[in-house]
Amino acid sequence: MEVSCYLHQCLDRLGDGLAVTGRAADGTVEALELPGHRAWFTAVQWQPEDTAASDAGQQGLFGALVEASRGRVS
Repeated sequence: MEVSCYLHQCLDRLGDGLAVTGRAADGTVEALELPGHRAWFTAVQWQPEDTAASDAGQQGLFGALVEASRGRVS
């Protein structure tokens, strides 16, 4: 998938339990998840908001966050 990314920094080391779920063509980590965690956790190092209006995949990130937050009390 193509994404909008203009960052100049990248991840050096993974934190405990994190799993890489996306990489750039050069191998740079671009997406992370936390498997087995009871709450929704997804991290991306690109700007999904740049293309969400025209890209269903990018809008899906926002939809998943909203869905995961339904019914949660802080």
